Order: sequence, then structure tokens, then C-alpha cells
Amino acid sequence: MLDLFSAARDAGYKFYRIPALLRLLLPDGTPRLLAFAEGRQQIFDHGRVDIVLKRSVDDGATWSALTVVHTESNATHAATIGNPTPLWDPSTGEVLLFLCRGNAELLSMRSADAGSTWSAPEPLSGWSRPPEWTWVAVGPPAALRLRSGRYVLPCDGYLGHARFYQATSVFSFVIYSDDRGATWRQGPLLEGGNECQASALRNGSLLLNMRSREVRRLQSYSHDGGESWSAPAPARPAVSDGNCQGSQIALGDGSVLVATSTTMGRVSLHAHASANGGASWDRLAAPIVDGSGAGYSALVELPTAPTVPPDGDGADGDGTGGGSGGGSGGSGGDDDDASPLAVRPSSSPPLSPSPSPSATVGLLYEAKVPPATTDAVGKRRGPAVLVLRYTTLQVPLREPLPPAPPLLVDQGGEDKPTGFPAQLRDEL
Repeated sequence: MLDLFSAARDAGYKFYRIPALLRLLLPDGTPRLLAFAEGRQQIFDHGRVDIVLKRSVDDGATWSALTVVHTESNATHAATIGNPTPLWDPSTGEVLLFLCRGNAELLSMRSADAGSTWSAPEPLSGWSRPPEWTWVAVGPPAALRLRSGRYVLPCDGYLGHARFYQATSVFSFVIYSDDRGATWRQGPLLEGGNECQASALRNGSLLLNMRSREVRRLQSYSHDGGESWSAPAPARPAVSDGNCQGSQIALGDGSVLVATSTTMGRVSLHAHASANGGASWDRLAAPIVDGSGAGYSALVELPTAPTVPPDGDGADGDGTGGGSGGGSGGSGGDDDDASPLAVRPSSSPPLSPSPSPSATVGLLYEAKVPPATTDAVGKRRGPAVLVLRYTTLQVPLREPLPPAPPLLVDQGGEDKPTGFPAQLRDEL
């Protein structure tokens, strides 16, 4: 495991939170892996918060220096720019990055060069926060592009108090665009949901996985590309969310993987997998992180296990310290010129006994580390420090799934998925 974003290594910020990962392929077939985060001067959500980035040209074996994608803070003004939520559009070659300004406005930025430079942020056209909402956020950790070209952007909002447990109503929702982000429309509010991520299932339906105040994951289905959704229902068997965000991705074999903290206080990180489109979930045997602080997370499937240098080969260098871009269009240097930071081999075991085949998954998550300061008797003093830790996992794949069933239209004209248990289809 590697502390990819940390105050000890990356000058300029005291804390790093809210991870996001995005993998893309350049026109010549070479990969880019982008790791986004919030760089904070304080532990709290509001204050000086910037969006920062590191890039990898070798699927996470080495990483560039830190760059600042966007900041609106200066010496006399602290601005909160948070919740990095990226999307890759291979039809245009653009990376889109969605973000929040003060949890009051949603913005987007674009990069035509795989994250080296960025456009100035712009409000989402055709959508704005209703005035009665006291909170709005996007993601995290990722948006979704459908095969049709539609963009699906998971979001959440509050009514009443602008704090999660004090709000009179909390809800998830998606906004979607059919013109590459030029205009946006909103789907229904999904009461009880919060931070969320959507995955495309093999039959064309969408599965939205949501944090909730019930401290268990909720989920909802859409069979029309995000325009309408089923009523939120608990994942079954119950999947605890530890009062925390989670990350959900669809793997190449058609199964779905969720990573989330599992105990109140955000201690330990576990993975759950579903081979039937979220109808049921199995907790994978070994925890990703066991017994120590683990919070927000981001998952991305990698094609193969990246080549990792021997332990210590460059891993303690200072190549990631201090790089930054400027203001609205912050940009970093070229990938090949940035001093790389090598990833230590992961000490984590496979999530369960290692059958073949398996999927290689990159994971970036919040880790709580003890303070470095000690008193006269050697006891650690001061607050714990939040860093973003990167590792790779080998996730066992199930038996090959049957061909994806099509969507059927019932006599009432409502699209419902096939290939799921009848009880689940009835509820949809």
C-alpha cells in the first residue's frame, strides 16, 4: 500500500480526503490513470478546499507529482471546492470533472489532454439547485457514460438543516445529459439516499448504490437510462455502510463490486460482490482494511496487475511534493517529465482464496494514521491525520455469467429487467 496523497509527502495541504479514480485509454491505446482528491487546510468539510490530482502512465505502478486542478482560495479568502467526480468520454477524447462550490452549486471542467490542463469551471447548463434545498453535492467518486452516449451524474441534496443527520429530508438523485454535457435534466428524488454511485448492468439497467442515515446501503434501479428509478430499498443481505460513502463498479464479467466502511466510526473496509445485478450481495472473505480507520473510497478495474518495482525502489523519494497548477485552469507538467513515485507492493491478501480468473481492481481510500508528535513518555499526541492510500486488489470472478438478457416491455409499457429473481422484478 502507498500513501499516495499525504501531508508528509505533498506540501501545501494538511489533510487529503474524498478520493476519485478514473482510467482511460489514449488514441494510441496507452493508459492513463487519474487519482483526484480534495486537498484541505482543515479537517472540516468547509474552509479552504481545493481539487488536486496525480496521474499514472502505467496503471498505478508510478505516479506524477501533485497538481492543483482548481482552487478559488487566496491569502484572504477560503473557498470550498470539493467532491471530484470524473467521467471519460472516448468519443470526444475529453475528461469531464464535476465538482461542488460550497455545496451550493455544481460545476464542470474539461480536459482534452488526459488531465494535463483543464478548462475553467462552468455551472451545469439547464440545471441549478432549487432555492429550498440547503445542500447539494455531486458523487463521489465517479459519473457514468452509457453506451448511448448519455452522461449520468449521481448527486444528493438536503432540505432543512444543512447537516446530514439534522436535515429534515435527505435524498439521492441523478442528472443526465444527451448532448455531451451541454444541457442537463434531473431525475426523481430518491428519499433517504445520500452520496451515491451508478453502475451499468449487463441488461442495460442502471444500479444506484447509496449511503443512508440507516447506516446500511440502499439501492435503486433505472431501466430508462436514469430518467426514472425504483423506490430505494436496502441491499440484501444488509450491507453496512459505517456512516460513510462507498464505491461501486461493474466488473468485466458482469458482476458488481462495492467497497465500504463497515462499522460506525469508519473502521475497517470490506468489499461485497453481486453476481445477479444487486439482487443479493456476498461479503468477500478477507477485509480490505481490518481494524484501522478507513473512510471514503474509489474503485477502478484495471486490465492486469501493474508492474510494481521492488519494495523501496523509489517509494520513499520526494517526487510528489509541491507541484501545483494555477487557479481555474491549473495544469501540471507532462507525464513523462514528472518525477514518479513508485507503488510499494501491496501487503493485502486477496479478498478471498485466489481462484482463477480474477479481476485486478485499483483502490484509493481514506486512511486515518496516528499523529507523528509524541510527548516526553513517547505517547502520541494531537489529532490523527487523514491520507489517501492506494493499493490493488485481486477480486475472484464468478462462473461466467450467461449472455445479458434484453429489456422486456410489459403490457403496461414499463421497462423491467429480465435475468433477475422474480421477487426482485416484481419490486421494480
